[in-house]
This record gives sequence, structure tokens and C-alpha cells, in this order.
Amino acid sequence: MGDPLSLTLSAYYGPEVAGNDSDSRMTFDATGITKVIPMVDLWFQGNYGMEAKAALDSLGQDASWFGFGLQPLVHLSSMFGLGLRYEFFSDPNGTRTGTGVKDLTLQNISVAPTFWLATGLMARAEFRMDMASKKVYADDKGAPTDSQMEIAADIVASF
Repeated sequence: MGDPLSLTLSAYYGPEVAGNDSDSRMTFDATGITKVIPMVDLWFQGNYGMEAKAALDSLGQDASWFGFGLQPLVHLSSMFGLGLRYEFFSDPNGTRTGTGVKDLTLQNISVAPTFWLATGLMARAEFRMDMASKKVYADDKGAPTDSQMEIAADIVASF
């Protein structure tokens, strides 16, 4: 068995808008990793936030949001792994996303084959699908859509 749990808790409270010392933002975040499943690093995160008078509507109501994510990394061998990710984000007022879209939820699913080329050197590709409850993305012609796909690659060096 691996490490049972590493957990980081953080919170923030205070004004965020320049010239406004009375309307505060509060966020709470929990981020962790567990290795209790053999050959799997399970990362997870949860976040909740609220801000006074931050809604983008004309009423300037209070806004809140929350999200969570799960990111397992499965070690298939000493040189190859498969990263997966699921994330969910709820932005009821469209405040954190800056869209102003009411009752917006966002989700993404990713698959990332990972190759360790040497100690401290990793190459990774990522295939990602983003999905929204409303049409907040744009397709290749600029038309509104509720989903998008992305492909990325990176090389990471650790020192």
C-alpha cells in the first residue's frame, strides 16, 4: 500500500475589486492525493467560492460557484502511464467564467498517455472534451456550441 493521504486546505477572504474595500470574495479549496490503490495516484480537488455583489446581471447580486475534479494516474509500467481527468464546475451566475450565462455548468473529460523518457523527463499527450450546459464555446466557424475538443502535447522536466 502507498501513502494513505496528502491533503492541502486553503481559504481566502477579502476584497478583490480595485477601489472597493467593502465587497469581499471568499474561496475554500481542498486538494489532495492518495496512493492507497496499487499503481494509481489519485488526485482530487474541490473548490467553493462566493463574492458579494459580483453577479454580472444588472442587479449586482451576490455570486457563488463550486467545482470538483478527479485525476487518477495509472502506472501501467515503469515507463508508461495513463492519466485520466474528470472536472465539474457550476457557475450559476456566469460570474467566474465571465460569461454572465445563468445556470452554467461545465465538465471536461481527458485522457493523457504518459511516457517517462528518463528520470525527471516525461512526455505526455492529452485528448480533452469540454462540455457545457449552454452554448458558451465557438466552433471552427465561430458559431456558438456547447462542446469543444482539444489535443495537446507537452514535455515536462523535473529538477
